[in-house]
Amino acid sequence: MREKFLMIFLVFISLLFLGTVSQSYCQPNEYFFSNFSSGIGARALGMGKAYLAVSDDSSASSWNPAGLASLSRAEFSISFSYNNLKTNIPDYAYSEAQTGYTINYKVSEINSRSIGKYFDFLSFALPLNIRGKNIVAQISYQRKIPFSATEEYDYKFEYRSRYQYDYDYLYRAEGSGGFDIISISAASEILKGIQLGVSINRWFNGYTLPTEEVYLYSLANYYGLTEDWEDRATDSLEFDISGYNISVGILYKIIDRISLGLVYRSPFQGDIDYSNKADYWDGYNESHQSGTYSSEGKIVFPSSFGAGIALHVSDNLLVSFGYMKTFWSKGKIKDYARVNSDGGIPSAEDFLYPTMKIPDIYEQLNTQQYSLGGEYMIKKELITVPLRAGIFYDFQYSLDIENNQKRYWGISVGSGVQWKNLSLDLAMVNYFGKYKYAHDLNQIYSGETENVTSYFFIFHSSLSYKF
Repeated sequence: MREKFLMIFLVFISLLFLGTVSQSYCQPNEYFFSNFSSGIGARALGMGKAYLAVSDDSSASSWNPAGLASLSRAEFSISFSYNNLKTNIPDYAYSEAQTGYTINYKVSEINSRSIGKYFDFLSFALPLNIRGKNIVAQISYQRKIPFSATEEYDYKFEYRSRYQYDYDYLYRAEGSGGFDIISISAASEILKGIQLGVSINRWFNGYTLPTEEVYLYSLANYYGLTEDWEDRATDSLEFDISGYNISVGILYKIIDRISLGLVYRSPFQGDIDYSNKADYWDGYNESHQSGTYSSEGKIVFPSSFGAGIALHVSDNLLVSFGYMKTFWSKGKIKDYARVNSDGGIPSAEDFLYPTMKIPDIYEQLNTQQYSLGGEYMIKKELITVPLRAGIFYDFQYSLDIENNQKRYWGISVGSGVQWKNLSLDLAMVNYFGKYKYAHDLNQIYSGETENVTSYFFIFHSSLSYKF
């Protein structure tokens, strides 16, 4: 009986710790969800995403579809992304005096990382002359939210009192797929200096996320009991979406060198199909449990709007500012449940999305992004080399342990080469921020929270050709 009580007690301590650190698992997607309303393309990213009032290439459909009207020739474009996340979580030690002895435990060697690479944009734009009016049509594919990443999280837990209890913990996820859109876009200059563009977006695809958690336990000196064993839990989640929304944009050339950009993206409510299979291997009792579940539901992505202004300081220098707000407080997933290894039919509920918190009890916030960027063109005969840089400031949809809205900075640089009809653009983005964190309830009650620092690096490349 004592051994069973000990197991329950120590597993409870483990779960308390895991309940607070599990937020780190979703950090890679937090960037993509918070930047849900941003577009794609190395030129735009190199300018710090300050692109709503520029948008004069084939990536415009992902930023401001009105910009497509600037194209005078057919254009093909393709792009690729690589990202790497690292989260620095401080080690933690805690002592508590008991009658006749002291409890000491610590969590150390904490590592959180994620690496992903994926093809994220493909488009073909074609200017058409219809009754003397230039109308640019485009079809494009975009990986709007990627899940193609390898995520790992591990640490060491040590417990010392009258006995010794240790375990090594490892979490690993191998995500693949993502939320994708196929867009049909059209844009034209409706009045002198005013361009209007519309995109109809078909959402499809989804992701597969197999995860594995491993505990390597070591118990010593507990009434003569000394044992080592392994527990292992796996889960395989499959998730698919489908639905539609639209994007509407305006570009207005106020005067010759100043332009204003406005964009609105409608909310998206789509269908979801999901399933998961959970397994648990108990090495101490040498037992195995398994459960499976599948169902259907609804998902709600929020609306957003943005505005930007661009100034052509000279023929070679461009400076741009942008603002974007996304109403993530409206994000929701309906009729969603996942089975655990105990099996049985779980109760489907509504959750805030993507934090997966319970509505009316927890809060999910609207996000905002401020961006500033510039571009300078070095022109040498047939070759042009752009130099780009930018900075942006994000308000996240989630709160830290002290209920403060998370805020991150991003800086970017970019360059490339343009030769005749071919353009190659490259961009590097460093995204970083600090937020308050607690390892367990003791830190929360004592107010001794710590700073966790996340670094997110993105390398983006785009290739386009004008026919």
